[in-house]
Amino acid sequence: MGCGSSKDGTADSPKKTASKRKSNAKAEQVEVDVGDSKTNSNRNSPERQRATPSPTKSSPRKEQQSPDYDASYAGTQSSALESPYDKHGDVNGRAGKSKYGDKDESSFQEANDKGYKRRVREKLKTSTGGGDIEDLEKMIALFERSRLEDCGDLTRAKERLRYLKLKRDLRDSMRRRHVGVLNRTIADVQASPYAYQLHNQLEKAEKLRDHLKELNTYNHDILQMEQTTISELRSYQRPPTSVHDVMAATYMLLGHDEDRLTEWADIQCQMGRLGKDSLVRQVETFDTNDVDDQTAGRVKEILGYHDLDQVRAASNGAASFHVWSSQMVEKIDKDQQTEEDRRRQEEEKQSVASSKGRKKKG
Repeated sequence: MGCGSSKDGTADSPKKTASKRKSNAKAEQVEVDVGDSKTNSNRNSPERQRATPSPTKSSPRKEQQSPDYDASYAGTQSSALESPYDKHGDVNGRAGKSKYGDKDESSFQEANDKGYKRRVREKLKTSTGGGDIEDLEKMIALFERSRLEDCGDLTRAKERLRYLKLKRDLRDSMRRRHVGVLNRTIADVQASPYAYQLHNQLEKAEKLRDHLKELNTYNHDILQMEQTTISELRSYQRPPTSVHDVMAATYMLLGHDEDRLTEWADIQCQMGRLGKDSLVRQVETFDTNDVDDQTAGRVKEILGYHDLDQVRAASNGAASFHVWSSQMVEKIDKDQQTEEDRRRQEEEKQSVASSKGRKKKG
C-alpha cells in the first residue's frame, strides 16, 4: 500500500494526509510524556542514583540519601555541594574585585596585625606608668598572649608590677597588725631590689612590728589567764578598794568612760561579756596609740594609790591587771618621749639645712 493511500486502495486527498500527520505527532508526544513520567517515578531508585550523575546546578539543600547510596561516588558531586558564593564573588558566582586594589588579603591582614600589636604595646606602656595592679596584670597577660617581642616593655611592666605588689603588701600587713604577717612582708621587701624605693614604708612597718611585739610581751600574762580567774574577780560582791580601782583603771585604758565604772556592778557587767567584747579579747587587740594623754595620766594616778603587793594580797587576778596597766602606761610615756625626740631631731636637721642654704646664698 503506497503512501497517501486509503485502506481500499484509493488515494487520500492532501487535506486528509495533513490531518493524519498531526494525529501521528500527537501520539508520539503522548508516548514521550508517558516515558518521562516513568523515568521520574524511577529516578529515586538505588539503581537510578548509581547510574545517573547529579546535575551540575543543584539546590543548596542536600537531598536525602537512600540506604544504598554509594559513598564512593560522592566525589563526583563535590561541585554541586559547594557554596554558591565565590571567595571574592557574588551569589551568582561572578568573580569580584577587591576594593583594596593590588593588595591581597594576606597583606591587608598583616597591616591590621601591625596596628593591633602597636596598640597593645602602647597600652602596656600606659599601664606600666600607672598604679593599677589589676590593669597592669591584664595588659601583661594580653601582651604575652599576643606573642609580641619584649623590646624591654614587658620586662619593665613585670618589674613595676612586683614593686606595686610589695607596696600593697606592706600597706595591708600594717592594717592587719599581725606580727607574723609583718615579719614575712618586711623580709620580702628587704630581699627585693626595691628596698630603697620603699624605705619610708619599710621603716613604718618595722616600727609597727616592734611596737606590737612589745605589746604582746606585756599581754602574755593576761592572755594566759584562766577564765576562772576572771570569774573569781567578778564574783566579788563588795571587793576591796584596790581591786575595784585596778579593774576600773584597766577598763579605762580599754576605752571605757570613768563615769560608768564608779559602781562595781558596772564593772561586773563588763567582765561578764563574751566573744570579741570579752576582757581578754579587748586586751589582745589593745593598742597604746589609741589612748589619749589625759586618760593615760588618770590611769597612772589611780594605780599610784595602791602598791602591787597590796593588790596581790587581795587578789592575784587583780595583781596581773595592775602589772599590765602599769606597763601600758609606761609604754605610752616612753613612746611619747621617743616621738618628741624624733620631732626635735627633724627640726634640728631642717634648721641646719636652712642655715647652710642661707650661707650659700650669701
